[in-house]
Amino acid sequence: MILGTLGWLAAGGVKETASYYKEIAELRKWGRMGVDKRLRVGGDVELNSITREGRDVHFVLVQEKDA
Repeated sequence: MILGTLGWLAAGGVKETASYYKEIAELRKWGRMGVDKRLRVGGDVELNSITREGRDVHFVLVQEKDA
């Protein structure tokens, strides 16, 4: 019974984690409203897109759906 409960809790945690990340397409719909928010965004850093300006780091995120 304990193992069953632990399995159920683990499965529920995986579902919550999967929906925790925002997609790039979703952020585009937000426009400027999403610029200053702390978010987790799914995607890959585009090749050669990382630039540094003092303490700031800028990069471009892409997802396969966007390509």
